[in-house]
Amino acid sequence: MNSDRGHWYLITALVLGVGLGLLISWVIAPVSLEDTQPKNLHADYKDLYRSLIARAYQANKNLQRAEARLSLLGDENPAQALAAQAQRNLAEEGDQEMARILVNLSAALQRTPSPETTPSAPTQTLTPETKTADNSTPSPGSSNQTGTPEGPDANGTQTEIPSPTPTATDAPPFVKEDEGKLCDPALTTPLIQVFATNADGEGIPGVEIKISWSPDRQETFFTGLKPEVDQGYADFEADVGVTYTIEMPGSGLVFPEVVIPECTSDDGDPYPGSYQIYITHPN
Repeated sequence: MNSDRGHWYLITALVLGVGLGLLISWVIAPVSLEDTQPKNLHADYKDLYRSLIARAYQANKNLQRAEARLSLLGDENPAQALAAQAQRNLAEEGDQEMARILVNLSAALQRTPSPETTPSAPTQTLTPETKTADNSTPSPGSSNQTGTPEGPDANGTQTEIPSPTPTATDAPPFVKEDEGKLCDPALTTPLIQVFATNADGEGIPGVEIKISWSPDRQETFFTGLKPEVDQGYADFEADVGVTYTIEMPGSGLVFPEVVIPECTSDDGDPYPGSYQIYITHPN
């Protein structure tokens, strides 16, 4: 029997295989392409989606659009999801800026209407004055404004171009309201708790807090990561016997010797307590 059939049978098999594959993929069982909904994304891509939405809100302050976009993710509580992602972001990547942006959107979702997440400096507007030809200043309510002179009008009044409205300096920083130990047996972990409020007693999210306990050990955390407690609340799990320094950057406010107190239960048993700090933004 002649076994020298050459390689034609291999080429024939290859052609038949390709043809059969094309027949199945194009005719018998074609691939159906559908748009993937954000709620079906992997958790990592959901985090990326939230980050993009938070950055967009940071730029345009369009809360309604941000809510609509977040609803596509199908989160039961979008504000909680944003806060949880901010915590993960700080723990895994240490990206403080992104954590603050996420916290700001989380806080805005919980307020109606949605004010700015951080207090802004008030704008100071000077009351316009009008000087007459004899340099006297008329009573308030005059329609002429101060500024660069243009020359007297037909009535002899010196009319002037309005001067640019100056903007006041930055709003006052946070000030200390109270601090002290907290003995609560229900707290199983010693905490350093910080509460940041405005002049109306409302919690302020996104406040940066730096904590250090040795020359080379420091961390940063933010208020608003636990909105279920308060928008202006933040905490740090502390160790017993360690002296901490708490600082609010940009405020010049420092708590240099914060230590976890020792408390006593009703049965006389000692247990580690917690430490609370209250700060206020007097705006």
